[in-house]
Order: sequence, then structure tokens, then C-alpha cells
Amino acid sequence: MRGQRTEEQGRTEPFSSENGRSGDRPGEDSVPRHLFEMEAILKKAILKMDELEQMIAEFEDFQPEIKKLEAYYTGQQWKDDYAMDEAGCFPEELRRGVLSQDGIWNMLERNQELIRRIGIAEEESHDGME
Repeated sequence: MRGQRTEEQGRTEPFSSENGRSGDRPGEDSVPRHLFEMEAILKKAILKMDELEQMIAEFEDFQPEIKKLEAYYTGQQWKDDYAMDEAGCFPEELRRGVLSQDGIWNMLERNQELIRRIGIAEEESHDGME
């Protein structure tokens, strides 16, 4: 925003077409209200984009862990663990999300969808598609 410097005040104030400058507070009638609204939208958009970029970076960095879980799920160890659970070898209070067939599969499908949606380069997926 263009401003006009006053010697006696030593600061730049917003310009007003009515008297050449505005009062001491931004938002007075000399500045159109929509400028403040647009400035707030810009600030919020930049903040949200910064947050999203950080989250995408964290999601990308976590992909090796998801691949590790995928390898477990598609390997013999998961089958052995599943059989042991079916045989009652594990305590009842054990969380079994990792032993549920749908739990890991659904997470892997969701991961693939998010990868496609945000455009992360995808390696071979759990169903063999790239």
C-alpha cells in the first residue's frame, strides 16, 4: 500500500484520496474495507499452504515406514502372526489392527490415493500397480 511520510510523526500512514493521508488507525473510512479482507485471505492462504507443504514433506518422509508395514503384510511373518492369533496364542487385550486383513489393506489403498492426489512419485504398490 502506498503511504505518505509525515515529518512531525516520523511514520508512513496509509494514503487517503480525501485528505492525502488517513488517521492513526488502519481500517478507517479512508481505506476500502475489502483491502483488509483480501489481506487477511492472503495471509491465511499462505499460512495454510506452508502448513500443507510441511505435512506433505512429513508424509513423504514416512513412506519408508509404510513400505515396511506393506512388506510385513505381504510376507510370511504376517501370515504366521495371523495364524498364531487365530490359534489364540496372543492375549485378548492385544490391539489387532495390524493383524486385521482389512486394516492394513485399507491403509495401503488410502496411502496410494493420497500419493496420487498430491502427486508424490510412487514406487511399486501393494497390488503391483505403479
